[in-house]
Amino acid sequence: MEGRAVGCDVSSVGIRAAAATLALVAEALWLTATFEAPDASSVPQLQWLVALFNDAYHRRAAILVGAAFLLLASHDIRRTLGVLRDQVGYLWWPWVAAHGVALLSFALLTSIGFGTFTGVPALSVAWAVAWIAAGTLTFAFWLLVLAPAAAWLRVLRLQWLNLVLALAVSAAAWAGGLVLQNLWEPLAAGTLRLSGLILSLIHPGAWYDPADGLEYGRVGTESFVIEIYPVCSGYEGIALVTVFVAAYLWIFRKDLAFPRALALFPIGIVTIWLANVLRVTVLILVGTFTSPEVAAQGLHSQAGWIGFTLVTLGLIAISHRWLSSAPAETGTDSPQSRRPELPLLLPLIALMATSMIVAATSAGFSTLYPIGVVITGAVLWHYRAAYHTLFGSWSWEPFAIGTLVFAVWVLFVPTSSGEGPSTVDRLAAWPAWLATGWILFRVLGSVVTVPLAEELAFRGYLIRKLVAKDFEQVRPGHFTWFSFVTSSLLFGLLHQHLLAGAIAGAAFALALYRRGLVGDAILAHMTSNALIAVAVLAAGQWGFWA
Repeated sequence: MEGRAVGCDVSSVGIRAAAATLALVAEALWLTATFEAPDASSVPQLQWLVALFNDAYHRRAAILVGAAFLLLASHDIRRTLGVLRDQVGYLWWPWVAAHGVALLSFALLTSIGFGTFTGVPALSVAWAVAWIAAGTLTFAFWLLVLAPAAAWLRVLRLQWLNLVLALAVSAAAWAGGLVLQNLWEPLAAGTLRLSGLILSLIHPGAWYDPADGLEYGRVGTESFVIEIYPVCSGYEGIALVTVFVAAYLWIFRKDLAFPRALALFPIGIVTIWLANVLRVTVLILVGTFTSPEVAAQGLHSQAGWIGFTLVTLGLIAISHRWLSSAPAETGTDSPQSRRPELPLLLPLIALMATSMIVAATSAGFSTLYPIGVVITGAVLWHYRAAYHTLFGSWSWEPFAIGTLVFAVWVLFVPTSSGEGPSTVDRLAAWPAWLATGWILFRVLGSVVTVPLAEELAFRGYLIRKLVAKDFEQVRPGHFTWFSFVTSSLLFGLLHQHLLAGAIAGAAFALALYRRGLVGDAILAHMTSNALIAVAVLAAGQWGFWA
């Protein structure tokens, strides 16, 4: 199928790759939503295969391998993309048809094997072979839509070592997870005893009981008691900090002094565990002296993330202060003293910090939401002089992109999530002037402060920082696949709905690329959020505000 055709320029290849990626994501969502694996106990030798279809672990493993590979290959990503862009004369569209046929075959075999239409699973070794072959061909033909086989072979020769290392890193992470599982009980026991000791120094009625017929024990006061289970042991925080430190050391390996920088691992692990002990202690104190509802709902879910954020910021500060490979510049005219990143990053930091604190002090309803709007707005106002070059002449494109993002949000975000009946009930119980004021601040935050803070950080700073260390030397709108994909995925991770958030981040990046103006990304984001606010207030779709 590789014949002579017109040459492909870089932009057409990029558009095709983006369209193919979105199509693959849509196909995966369709397959997993349509088919559900049956009970394969009647065919024991195929249990693992059928379970793999519906088991979330295979998706997590794929994400882990992909993230590790991108991290390892990031230093050579331009040469790799150059190989894939070399497609002069490549006839790619027949592979689209081949991919479609293979996908339909895979779906048909899935429906037969899983008994979707007949209700009777038809599992057999022959079916398994055909099913795996159809799935493999579906993905292989998708790869051939992107680039010819010769290009993929050249990429494999360039990146085989990074691929092996990514698989090894993923296997090590899996093994580390098993080790942490074995540490659940001693970690939980240590959390129990230390938090109980701290509480006894503060409150005379504090007590803890490691037995009492429970697996991991209880700790608390006479009016508020919590049970310490594995999820309270701190192992999740240890895993997150370990991954963060590993990624941080790799990304900034040229700026850090090794082997001293490896000290961030034990420092981070011990600190995050102690932060979890403090979280448990504060949780009990708030439940005892302030509000059991706030402790059980807001603080319980947010305190861990607040602790993780503070610990990671502390590790970064330690690395800059004591683990840098280069001496710090002290001149007042140095780039470090100007800190051009502050106007772009501090609004988002203020937004995230206030959001976590507001959520931690709430009991299912963000009563103090206006405080976050005021603080974030104050930071934006303070740096307003730095934003005058972000906007240009009027264009309809940002508003069109924002409308498309709103359509994506409606498609992917369930209306039952996020703020819902509790918001309506709480507002109905307030005086009219107070409820109206809260809604006005909620709209102001959604339409103004949130888009400004997020776009300044992601499209003003991060998307350029991922291109070059000195981000000021990168013009706004400079495109690289690594910065585009990475910033979009991180933007998705910032939101509760990963897929919708990542698609929105990609769309806002496209708004930036069209004219090289961060202001266009801001206007697109404001447009989508304004339409979401209209849907919330006019149609009662409170779940969109998640």
